[in-house]
Amino acid sequence: METLSINDQEQRSLDLYIKSHNTAVLTIMFTDIEGYTELTEKHGDMLANEIREKHDDILKNIIENKNTGLIIKFIGDAVMAVFSEPSAAINSAIKIQQAIRTYNQQNDSQPDIRLRIGLHMGQITVEENVHTDIFGRHVNRASRVEGLAQGGQILMSYSVFDSAQGWMIGQKHLNSIKHGYYQLKGISSPVEIFEVFEKNITHPITPSKGRIKTHTLRNTMLIVMFTLIFGVLITFSFQQFKKVEFYVEQFYPENMYFSDKTKLNLAGTSAEPRRLVTNDLESGHHLIYYTVGKNLRYYAEFELKRGKNQLKLKVKEWRLPAIQYRVKKTEINISPYTKTRKLKLLVLNGKTMKSHDVLFTININRTSKNGNISNNVNWQIKHDKKVITKGSNIINQNISDSVVRVPKKTIWESEQFSYILDIYTGKGALNFSIQGKFKK
Repeated sequence: METLSINDQEQRSLDLYIKSHNTAVLTIMFTDIEGYTELTEKHGDMLANEIREKHDDILKNIIENKNTGLIIKFIGDAVMAVFSEPSAAINSAIKIQQAIRTYNQQNDSQPDIRLRIGLHMGQITVEENVHTDIFGRHVNRASRVEGLAQGGQILMSYSVFDSAQGWMIGQKHLNSIKHGYYQLKGISSPVEIFEVFEKNITHPITPSKGRIKTHTLRNTMLIVMFTLIFGVLITFSFQQFKKVEFYVEQFYPENMYFSDKTKLNLAGTSAEPRRLVTNDLESGHHLIYYTVGKNLRYYAEFELKRGKNQLKLKVKEWRLPAIQYRVKKTEINISPYTKTRKLKLLVLNGKTMKSHDVLFTININRTSKNGNISNNVNWQIKHDKKVITKGSNIINQNISDSVVRVPKKTIWESEQFSYILDIYTGKGALNFSIQGKFKK
């Protein structure tokens, strides 16, 4: 298996860190920015580099604070770091995701940074000497674990999770889940994957990549037999039972709603492994959702039968379409500056989600004379090939002006959401965005 190498200077830094912490076992962190290549292609090198530099600063300030961890190297938009304690690695990963969310909220005119984090732990020294081939294999495993993650997730191997369980007990704001065994590229044995997340802030998502190890044939047959017997007993015992009893397994986001905007009410406390839904419900198909941002919700669809139902909700992302573009100060007298973007839009249709095609089109003409720039901005939005809104703005600016923001404007709205137009200028550049925003 190909390993990630370190140079002599990086190895000296690693040696000093190991000696200062008196350890032969390290937790390795591997991170990268989800969709960074696409971000660069769509928004240009300047903005992409600006975002990556801010990302680098955030990670460095958290990882190396008080010599907690050590960044071995930056690899483009990826970071390789080590920690002497698995609990310190998990704690730093949580702080990094918190800081990234704060940065995204404070810079809503820029594309969001969505960071993936993978952790793995292993012994890397033999007789007080770092073996680079052993270290490289552990780094590779951390990289493969990180490759299973989506933006915002923190995944880890069993060795990290098991060693940090004592520390996790005292972290009441955190929760964890076991995703099971995955076959990772270049690693012969399956790896057991765990996820740590913040309660009521983020949610676990089962990795879609990698092969999950299945039950043996014998276990599968036993499960099938048990399921059939259990199904017969349930049918026999509750054939006259009409009331729907619905229990939800952890986790429990705040302010969950059914598709008709009725709030989902839960008995008990968030510390309990399962909670009873106290709403009066009918059997059949249902959908619930909760909001985590102005343009981001998560939802789950499920079926309820008469009698007792106990479910672990499988949530999916419900993100509204958006387009963001920056025209540089050097891009003047172009005729026109044109961008298009195709996206998918999910719209709540009764108790189900319906997908629509969205096409954004932007045309910008810029002319300059004596340091004054005139911007003629035209936009159009189509849903399923039908134009739902279009318009234009003329924005005048001076190449030496600092940031000037045009008041945000609602250019289209429905019962569920609206499109918000946001334009601002500065130092000869023009920043343009249309973002979907959920209604309360």
